[in-house]
Amino acid sequence: MCSRGSDVLLINDAEARMLARWPNLVKAARGILGMGPKAVVVKRGEYGALMVTADRFFFAPAYPLEAVFDPTGAGDTFAGASWAIWPGSAWWTPAPSAPPWSTAR
Repeated sequence: MCSRGSDVLLINDAEARMLARWPNLVKAARGILGMGPKAVVVKRGEYGALMVTADRFFFAPAYPLEAVFDPTGAGDTFAGASWAIWPGSAWWTPAPSAPPWSTAR
């Protein structure tokens, strides 16, 4: 059971299927929404990730590689980066504009 106070639940595809008891990941993610979180992010390994909220669905495919040497920590890195850029998180503050020395213009 998810905490009703949770904003986001980030889990892998096997965990989503097990928690929701649905083999289809979209149905599983939507079912998990009913357990309390405002958003469900499902990591799909080499296939990417999907996010479901009450009114949105987003899928991000993974960049295909010929060979993966060591995926250790990839999911943790994805989770950390996701929280760092999640709007409203303690770490997320939008920059008013890019500094003149940056490459973002």
